[in-house]
Amino acid sequence: MSTYEANRYAFPTSAITSGTFADARFAASNITQHVDLTNLNASNLTSGTIPNARVSSGSVTQHVSAVTNTSGSWTPSPSNGGFSGTSGRYIRVGNFCLATAHAKFSSRTTDNASQFFINGLPFTAKNSGDAQGSGIVSFRGGSTTNVVIKANESRIRIYSNAFDLFTTSATGGGGSNEYFGSFLGNENLMLTNRNLRQSSNNDSTDNVYICIFYGIA
Repeated sequence: MSTYEANRYAFPTSAITSGTFADARFAASNITQHVDLTNLNASNLTSGTIPNARVSSGSVTQHVSAVTNTSGSWTPSPSNGGFSGTSGRYIRVGNFCLATAHAKFSSRTTDNASQFFINGLPFTAKNSGDAQGSGIVSFRGGSTTNVVIKANESRIRIYSNAFDLFTTSATGGGGSNEYFGSFLGNENLMLTNRNLRQSSNNDSTDNVYICIFYGIA
């Protein structure tokens, strides 16, 4: 038969309705047996920094693949005349491309006022706005021009000092006197085949250097 002495501490847990137990009254196992960190929701991590050792490389690289990172070669080609010994490289990171190249004229441009381009960029420029990039093209004598990559094109347009992207103006007159140096001295002009008649004379100084940075789709 139960006695008062035997049962006076046998209170049901429902009888505890207030107060706080001291930490020392709980064994560690009483707590950890109910904790399952394997099901911890990521939304519970609201501060602090996860150590690198706790994040697998696969957890990172699976998201890096969404950003294109490539490099390779490309071949610049003139819209008039010819190049030889071309050497071009590019680096693409996401939606931007850096393209560099070197070439030599192998044949002379014709004596007309048609606009001169350098074709063959490794990617087509993003089809947004008027222009997607710029850079440097250096011809014979080390002279540098204003360069534009128009939207949705894969060619380099070259202009003089105060260029207008939409200009169709070229130096007047005729003959090979309209050489590259004369072109640079004018404002708001596009580079023509005639401007490059002397610079494309196919000798040891006919080097072309290219460095372009532009946005791509």
